[in-house]
Amino acid sequence: NKIDIVIIHEASFLPCALKMKQKLGVKIVFNAHEYHPLEFDQDPEWLASHGRYNLTLYKKYLSNLDLLINVCDGIAEKCELEFGTKSLVIPNAAFQSNQTPSENKGLPIRMIYHGGVIPSRRIEDMIEVARLLGDQYTLDIMATVQSHYQDYYSFLKQKLESLNTVRFIEAVPFKDIVPTIAAYDIGIYLLSSESFNNRHALPNKLFEFIQAKLAIAISPSPEMKKVVEKYDVGVVADDFTPQNLASKIAQMTRDDIQRFKQNAVQASSQESAEHYSHAYLEAIKQLVGEG
Repeated sequence: NKIDIVIIHEASFLPCALKMKQKLGVKIVFNAHEYHPLEFDQDPEWLASHGRYNLTLYKKYLSNLDLLINVCDGIAEKCELEFGTKSLVIPNAAFQSNQTPSENKGLPIRMIYHGGVIPSRRIEDMIEVARLLGDQYTLDIMATVQSHYQDYYSFLKQKLESLNTVRFIEAVPFKDIVPTIAAYDIGIYLLSSESFNNRHALPNKLFEFIQAKLAIAISPSPEMKKVVEKYDVGVVADDFTPQNLASKIAQMTRDDIQRFKQNAVQASSQESAEHYSHAYLEAIKQLVGEG
């Protein structure tokens, strides 16, 4: 087969891919998704083994790539600073949706978190936000639980035994996430800053909140904060505590929530997979001389 471009998504594929480039003359694209040398940097054992290995791969191979793709500006800046390699920034944006903003004029105000039940995401902090807000707010956690996190899931469920405003609900297929969460008022994500990748997180759920036309309430994670403030689609906490985010949510009036939802309509065309895929495709075309 005549292959012009090889796209890889794992740092461990770099040695093989660059050997293919040397022997076959193919172009190599590395869509990194995360910053692999510090992916689990809160674990000293991982950092001294896997992290060290990934750092060696980045040092040895990044400068020989034809295109490096990262999900946010912070990681792109890190790669340029450390390894002299520039990136094309392509966030994990959701496909554009014609979903219209829901209008829930009564109580309770409905909040949603969706994603994996993973200890590093400190879902207990979002549960605490809901507890602090009281019975005029509810929080649904649309969760996927991997087998090795069952103990953490059990720990979270115990927290809900005396709290009737928070519940776990069943996850839906990927294509159904946006229409399902569109029935809510606020998309919430309080993410700790304990690791490098957490500090620079720009997760797909933020873009799904936008496509679902929700108001958004988040921690002051720099990459998420830039998007929320650019389009005025929600509130950003001053710190990473449940208390501060709860106070920001409590200050939102019904009119504020509807305004944020309407602003999400305007943001949804720019912060969409269609918008970013155009830039990706143009970069690929340039690699094969079609740009």
